[in-house]
Amino acid sequence: MNKKSLFKYISLSVFINSSVSIADNNNQTNHIIPDQNKPQTLTIDNKNIDTVNINPADKGGLSHNYYIKFNIDEKGLILNNKKQDNIPAAKMIISEVTSKNPSYINGIIEIAGEDAHHLIVNPNGISCNGCGFTNETTLVSGKIIKLNQSDIKGISYNRKAIIINNLRNERAKGDLNIISNNIKFSGKNINNKNINIYSMGSDNFNKNVQNPELITQRRATHVKIKKLASITSGGLFIRSDHRYNIKNYGLIDVNELNITSKGHYYGAQKSKLRISSENTKQSSILNLRQAKFYKSEIEINNSALMISANNLSNNNDIEKNNQLRLTNSRLYIGGGFDY
Repeated sequence: MNKKSLFKYISLSVFINSSVSIADNNNQTNHIIPDQNKPQTLTIDNKNIDTVNINPADKGGLSHNYYIKFNIDEKGLILNNKKQDNIPAAKMIISEVTSKNPSYINGIIEIAGEDAHHLIVNPNGISCNGCGFTNETTLVSGKIIKLNQSDIKGISYNRKAIIINNLRNERAKGDLNIISNNIKFSGKNINNKNINIYSMGSDNFNKNVQNPELITQRRATHVKIKKLASITSGGLFIRSDHRYNIKNYGLIDVNELNITSKGHYYGAQKSKLRISSENTKQSSILNLRQAKFYKSEIEINNSALMISANNLSNNNDIEKNNQLRLTNSRLYIGGGFDY
C-alpha cells in the first residue's frame, strides 16, 4: 500500500499548540449546528437519519463545511454528495468545527452519491463511541488555516485527544486515518481496511495540493491501547519522525503492522500482538528507539516480523517471561534508529 496517497486532494502544513486536553465523554449532547458566520449554503434535513446537504465543491473538488457543533447520535449521519445542477460531486469533504465544542460521534457516517474522502477537523478533540465510516475518513484534532476564502494553507493541530471506543468499521470502503498527538483506543475496535496514524509538525511547508508532505515535529506524544481494548484491522500503520510512543495494554490483531517512530513501543503485562497473514512473503516492521515487552504475548502466523530497536527489553528473556508463537513465520531482531 502507498501511504503517500493520504490526502490526495488537500495539502497540510502543521503548526503546533502545546495545550493538553481530553474530550469529555460524559457530554452526550447530539447536535449538528452549522456556523452561520461562514459563507456557506449547506442545509440539514432532520428526518429519521440526519442528512447534510453539503456546500458545493470548488474547482479542485473540495467541499468545506463549517459547524458550531458536529455531534452524531446512534442513528448516524448521511452526507449528501450527489451531483446537482451540473455541479460535480466533491472528491473531499471537510467538516470543520469552529467553536470550542468537542465532537462526539456515536453512529455511522455515510456518504450518499459519489465516493469522497471525509476529513473531520476539530481543535477541541474528537470522541468516537460506536462510530463508523463507510468511506475513507481522516480525523484531525486541529483546525484549517486559510490564506483567503478558497486557498487552504494547511492545518494547525494540538495535543487534544482523539478517543476511539468500539469502532464499527466493518463496512468501510476506505482507510481510517488519524492525525493527532494524543490518541486513545478502548473497547473492541474493528476496521476491515487499514488504520493509518500520522504525527506531523511545522518544520516544512508544502502548498502543492497533489503531493502533500508529512511534516515532522519533536514533541513526545503517544498512542495508547487501553487494558481490555483491542484493535482488529487489515493493517495498522504508524508513521512519525519524532518521539511518538505506542503503549499497548490490550490486543493488536492485524494482517500487517508497520510502526516507524523515534519513540518507544511498550507491550504491557497480558497484552498481545498478533500478526496473521495469508501472504507468507509479507513482512511487518517495528522500527523504534526502544521496544519493551513485559510478560506480553507475540503471535506471528504466516508472516515475518522485523523488530529494529537500539534498546530491546524482554524482562530477562523472551522465552521465559513472554510468549512467542511462530507459525510458518520469521522473527528478525536488530538495531533501530541510529541515535
